Amino acid sequence: MSPKYALALAVDLGHVLLALPAVERGRRRSPAGPLLAEMRARGSARHARSLPSRARLARAIGWVDRLGPGGPNCLRRALLRVALDPEAAREPFVFGLNVAEAKGHAWVIGTEEPARFDVEFRV
Repeated sequence: MSPKYALALAVDLGHVLLALPAVERGRRRSPAGPLLAEMRARGSARHARSLPSRARLARAIGWVDRLGPGGPNCLRRALLRVALDPEAAREPFVFGLNVAEAKGHAWVIGTEEPARFDVEFRV
């Protein structure tokens, strides 16, 4: 890892850690619609990122998410991405539900290829 990449990753980690309290508070207390709108407003105000920068941000989000309250959480990861990446803030946000297994998943279109779900809500 080059020193330049390590510094940029450290900066991204700092941004993720600063955004985490608002995402966690909102995830636990707010309805999804208003929370997503708030995170999109934050993300839209950010500077554009290159593809390598977006990948580095995703790496930082993954590290922080693994250590977050309750362990890894897809909604937390997706909300952090929307709050910190202006392109993700413009992309559809998806809630997928698998009715038979009573499981769900949240993601931003274009950031991952999740399994198929019985129902998908795109916002």
